[in-house]
Amino acid sequence: MSLTGVWMNELRSVLVLREHEDRSLTGQYRSMVGRDSRVRHLSGRTGAVESGRQMVAFAVCFEIAAPGPGEGHFSVCAWSGWSEIDGAGNYLIDTHWLLSGSVLDKEAAWAATKIGKSTFWRVRETPDEKLLTDDEALNKLHKSLEL
Repeated sequence: MSLTGVWMNELRSVLVLREHEDRSLTGQYRSMVGRDSRVRHLSGRTGAVESGRQMVAFAVCFEIAAPGPGEGHFSVCAWSGWSEIDGAGNYLIDTHWLLSGSVLDKEAAWAATKIGKSTFWRVRETPDEKLLTDDEALNKLHKSLEL
């Protein structure tokens, strides 16, 4: 099972991954939600396949051009979970994520981290960074997933 390819989640955010021999992950990520829709680099790690699952983790740093009152310009999100093949033969990465945003007021730091869940489905086996900026192609891929 290789994680190399193009992945899309339920919110249409796109992940282009390259899995290397040493189990490191590199790639790019484009969020379709939030306040930074630019393509961002990511890095991560993965484990060996065990009982049909492969553990995976990756992180992305974002920059917010116009933060809200009391917020800083940066955030970081880390996803952690596993990849597997579902009953229909689809490759997926099932994750939980932590998103931490910079805050200017230390007393507001308690609310600076959010947690959530996201599933990515592999939509192409070959990495294609050009796809990250092609909104028409991304819309077609999203519709093909029937999310």
